[in-house]
This record gives sequence, structure tokens and C-alpha cells, in this order.
Amino acid sequence: MESKSILSAFKESFAQFYSHPKILIPGIALYILVLLLSKISVSVNYFLSRFGFNTSIIVTSWFFFFVCIFFLVSSYIFSGLIGLSKEIKSKSSAFKIFFNYSNKFFLRNFIIIIIIWAISTIIAQASQYISFFIGNALGLPLNTAMILFFLIYFSLLISTVIFFTLSSFYLVVSNLKVKESILKSFSSVKSNYLSILSANILFFIAFQLVSYLQDPFSSLIEYILLIPIISIFFTKFVLSIKK
Repeated sequence: MESKSILSAFKESFAQFYSHPKILIPGIALYILVLLLSKISVSVNYFLSRFGFNTSIIVTSWFFFFVCIFFLVSSYIFSGLIGLSKEIKSKSSAFKIFFNYSNKFFLRNFIIIIIIWAISTIIAQASQYISFFIGNALGLPLNTAMILFFLIYFSLLISTVIFFTLSSFYLVVSNLKVKESILKSFSSVKSNYLSILSANILFFIAFQLVSYLQDPFSSLIEYILLIPIISIFFTKFVLSIKK
């Protein structure tokens, strides 16, 4: 897929988003649930601190529990969102489509999300240690060391995590197992590397630009506009490869 076709795919994705407002439902649900989970997290953290339960074991256990709950909820909604993106022109009830796909795929999608999160976390830690070691060895100033960290981190991301980009989409669109979805994603990204990289960079820039806005506007745009458009874009991409 060349740059011109990528831009046209973005335009088509936005046009479908605009023409089918039912795709807003998962984004609104995710926004509300993220707000709710954030408030719960703040309350629990206050409780742990207030009553002296903020030991390292308890705090770490709560962190991993919260991460699992957040990813489980995100997986449920994201599975339904991909299903709606796949059947965006369907006359069936949006709620019926959403819950059918969410109930069917959220556990498998949850595993994929956890795998991506774990690899991303390892890469972030590795990048930090490598940049710290090089920075100390060469006596680099802090700003230069931070630039080095981002360069290493970005290089590792585009050589590893990017290959998982289509995993969730193949899972839902083609009804595959976790391993099969990941392998299909690796194969498709390898064959369309520059297109997938360009799309990811463009979406990253969009998220960065939106982040300069104040909440709740930035969060609303992310969840209700950007995430649904990303879902439509990559779902269409997977469907076009299948053809």
C-alpha cells in the first residue's frame, strides 16, 4: 500500500465513521469505564495509604490487579469495536453486533493485549538501562541521554511490537486462535511494513497533537474519534488483505 492509498484509506475510514454513528458506542463506553476505573484506583490508593496498607507487596499486587481489570475491560470493548468496524454497513442492531463479538473474543483478545503490554514493558526497561549505561560511559548530558533513550525505544518498538499491530484484528475478523492471529499479523506486517509503520506514526502524531488539549476534550477526542477510526482503518486493512 503506497502513501497515496494510505491517505485515501484514512479518508475512507473517516467517511465511514461519519456515516455510521453507531461506531461511537464502544468509544463512549470505554471513556466512561476508564473514568470510573480511574476514580476507583484513586480511592483504593487513598485507602491503602490512609490505613497503612501501602507496603510494596500490597501496592504491587493492587497494581497488577488493576492492570488486568483495565485490560480485560478494554479487551471486551475493543473486540466489540472491531466487530462493529467489520460489520459497519450491517442493518443489524449495533448493540447486538457489539455484544456478540465482545462475548466471543474478549478472552482471546485479552491474552494478546497482555502479551503486547509485557513486551512493551520489557522494551521500555531495556531501553532505559541501555541508554543509562551508554550515557554514563560517554558522560552524556541528561537531555542527550533522554534523546538516546527515545531513539533506542523507538528502534526496538518498530522492530518488535509493530509486528503485533494486526493481531487483534485478525483474531476478530477471521475468528482465529491467539497464536494464529499473531502469526498472521507478523506475516502481513512483514509484507506491508512501510504501510503499517506509516499508519502507526500518523496515528501517534494524531494522539500527540490531541494530548495538548485540556481534559475532558483530549480524552473525548481520543476515545470517541481516534480509536474508532483506527479500528475501522486496520479492520479494512485486514479485510483487503484477505481478499
